[in-house]
Amino acid sequence: MQNLDNLSVKGNLIILDYLWGHPIELILHAIIPNSLAMKRATTLVSIGSIAGSEISLPSKAIRTSGLQIIGMQTPKVMANQQAVYKAVWGLINSGKIKSDIKTISLEEAATQIDWQKPVPSGVRTVIKL
Repeated sequence: MQNLDNLSVKGNLIILDYLWGHPIELILHAIIPNSLAMKRATTLVSIGSIAGSEISLPSKAIRTSGLQIIGMQTPKVMANQQAVYKAVWGLINSGKIKSDIKTISLEEAATQIDWQKPVPSGVRTVIKL
């Protein structure tokens, strides 16, 4: 994954993370700037951990990127989350749930607000880093 230092995205980053584990490790490594000139603050909202419950976090990710990590869970969500994930993945793997996707870059996501609007066609947008 490329370093996000050179992105033409202005402003602070907010990452809503439902996965945790290795995927967020890759993203955290990508936000570590090449210099100490912090260009933006980054807030990571940890919502789920479907890809793993632990990560390796280099201290320079916090010192140089303006990273702050907050958790977003309620007891009710935590009690039901794993059962729901397993059921949804079972439906996806069996082919009972299908969705068309449109892939866009992070730069496109920052500049084209249209991707956030619900679409009647059911096409889902995936932001590729």
